Amino acid sequence: MKKPWRVTVAVVGLFAGMASPLLKAAGSADWLAMVTLGMALVALFLGVLKLWSSPVACLGWLLMTIASIGVSAVFTQPLWMSVFGEVRTDCQVIDEWEVERDRAPSYDVSKVRCGDRVVSYKPYQSASEYIGDVGERTSLVFDRTGLINPVRPSDLTTTGAWALPGVALLGLLFIAFCATWPAEPGKPKVEQEFL
Repeated sequence: MKKPWRVTVAVVGLFAGMASPLLKAAGSADWLAMVTLGMALVALFLGVLKLWSSPVACLGWLLMTIASIGVSAVFTQPLWMSVFGEVRTDCQVIDEWEVERDRAPSYDVSKVRCGDRVVSYKPYQSASEYIGDVGERTSLVFDRTGLINPVRPSDLTTTGAWALPGVALLGLLFIAFCATWPAEPGKPKVEQEFL
């Protein structure tokens, strides 16, 4: 494996890892998100360690992985909806029920009618704004591409517009650092003619 291929594997791993939360948000692609995340972690790990075999590279890989996937999990869906979302204010809550789970907190699901469209709304996060009681009017943001479920307008944030590119840039800088740093730091190279 030559160095350009190692860099390519590490970069593909970085961006695949950052894309996996978006696939998870799609709902119907949970298995694809997990497979993508697993392949991304392996590709990023192998790419970084083949570029620079060092305990520092392992620690850097761990920190970069936690930062990139963590930031992506929090900000990818709101950023996607900020770009591809369409706000509908003609929505009305027509039904509501609670989903109880054994090992996780329960949550409310609401059936909402927006014009001729009826959707089941599950809060994006526990801090999402309450959608309202049955019969109340409300607003939702729909994904024009149809990839992600609707969210409340209050769930949208512009923080992802700088956080995601920032963490991607840090990941790329780390990969560039690993690609350019000597394989065995601290050992001076001695020319054979000198001896």
